[in-house]
Amino acid sequence: MLCTLKCLFSRHRRKARKLLRHVLRLYRAQKDLLGPEATCELQGCIANLTNALRDNAPGAAIQAATDQLNTAANCWLVDTSKNRLRETAEMLLIALVVVAAIRVFFIQSARIPTGSMQPTLNGIRVVNLAHDLRWQRPSTRWQMILELLIHGRAYYRVVAKDSGRITRIEPPEPIAPFLRLSGLGYKQRFLLGSTWHTIWFVPGDLPPIQGVPQTEVLFAHARIDKRRIYFKGDEIMNLAVIAGDRVLVDRVSYNFRRPRRGEIIVFTAKGIKQLVPDTYYLKRLVAVGGERVRIGNDRHVIVNGQRLGERTPGFEKVYGAAGQPREDQYCGHVNDLVAQRYRNPPRLLAPLFPDEQTEFVVRPGHLFVLGDNTLMSLDGRAWGDFSRTNVVGRVLCRYWPVR
Repeated sequence: MLCTLKCLFSRHRRKARKLLRHVLRLYRAQKDLLGPEATCELQGCIANLTNALRDNAPGAAIQAATDQLNTAANCWLVDTSKNRLRETAEMLLIALVVVAAIRVFFIQSARIPTGSMQPTLNGIRVVNLAHDLRWQRPSTRWQMILELLIHGRAYYRVVAKDSGRITRIEPPEPIAPFLRLSGLGYKQRFLLGSTWHTIWFVPGDLPPIQGVPQTEVLFAHARIDKRRIYFKGDEIMNLAVIAGDRVLVDRVSYNFRRPRRGEIIVFTAKGIKQLVPDTYYLKRLVAVGGERVRIGNDRHVIVNGQRLGERTPGFEKVYGAAGQPREDQYCGHVNDLVAQRYRNPPRLLAPLFPDEQTEFVVRPGHLFVLGDNTLMSLDGRAWGDFSRTNVVGRVLCRYWPVR
């Protein structure tokens, strides 16, 4: 007990014990490189200081043993702790290089931007809680945080602080500079009456709505009418935004083999005018170079005269569902004639396949793909095929969010 108290209140003892631990660590790491003279001197100095501390020697004796050990250590040992910052920086750099190499050559994470592959892979979805009674907003903030982390659901509810109309909506802006690259690192302000309202952590990649500026898409999903007069306390917005699925992409396999029919492949939009440049897209591979493609009125694709069905690998769910075509459901693939039966304007969804007799020939070295959500997919029916060099890899699995 007395020794413990002396260690706590004696500066010499604390300094001596700290030096002893440090020298012992260096000595054990470097003793194989030391000569007999250095080993003998260091062992003697270590033993002297250890004995002085154990025998509760006076402060002057402990200080003398400390100075002796410090001199010997400076003479014979290399203090690697001085290079710790450099070593840490080197380790971080190596880790970044390894991660970058894995991403470029082996496995990469990708996000599903649209709903063209639903229900296989979900894109970003917006649910208006004011009209959809199947959804219930969590009652506590902790429940909201858990739902965001596990299921990718973010909730937005805005109540009027003033009375009047919405007269101005500003574009989203970063909450902070370091959050600029984050999909949820934005805020958006709008003026209602004479009071500014702020929506925090606005998602920056909501599904577009035809005819609506991208800066006002969130308000369009909430069905906000700028002509309406809101009164103080009225609910303006009550939405749930579900994040698009995150998947792992295998970038290795296609270096050793060709893509196979039925696989979900990831590709860039290079050379496809209807798609956003420098963006990754995910679709199911249907045909390769030289093959002839038709889409029957029975919603089945025909490749080289062979009808694809629920027994075709990769298409088990796509063609296994029965009933009328519906959005976000498996219902085969529709040509333009069939699409018009479900209120699609002519030559909008499948201009290259106006009927079941039309045949499309995939160019050599090119691929033809379709989305699983056939009534809501911009795919090969509209823009044809693309070069095989656009392929990034194939989808391995979905890892987030948990459904």
